[in-house]
Amino acid sequence: MGNERRHARRIAVKVDTTGTKGRVGREEGVQGYFVKTYDLSRGGLFMKTDKRYKVGQRVEISIFLSPNESPAKIKGRVAWIASKKKHPSRYPGVGLEISHVEKNDKKRISAFMHKRAKGMKEAKELKNMYLQLKEMAARLVDLEEKHADATHFKTAIKSAIAEIDNVAHLLDREAVEVKSL
Repeated sequence: MGNERRHARRIAVKVDTTGTKGRVGREEGVQGYFVKTYDLSRGGLFMKTDKRYKVGQRVEISIFLSPNESPAKIKGRVAWIASKKKHPSRYPGVGLEISHVEKNDKKRISAFMHKRAKGMKEAKELKNMYLQLKEMAARLVDLEEKHADATHFKTAIKSAIAEIDNVAHLLDREAVEVKSL
């Protein structure tokens, strides 16, 4: 599995997924299961699962993009299998190459991915703002220590630090919320 084989940008997600393993359609040997999908692109996805697969095996899955909507149905084939040695953080799991998605589900997946990507960008910006505010607070503490005798100055700095901390914590919480979009 290498990035050179990917044709589309992947989005980090954690969504519930159900699927059927084995031959699909009218063929026998199909088993149902419930797993998590951990990343998604227009061309593929990665599922954490302890189910055994073979490269090339056809799979049908349903991805729950929202609790208020029916799942998006995807047909694909196993493109690679995570090994404990080569992919310890992904083991056990499989990478699927998407072969078919209905037009409406394709639109829903695309909208979900766009919203998620936008949320990640906003979360990074909020995190940077949080870090900048914490740095400002540290500089104010340094100023306070240099002017220990200036009571009024010290009071103003403590007030500014408290306000910066409040805003910084709000930004940090907001970043966590935005990431979960």
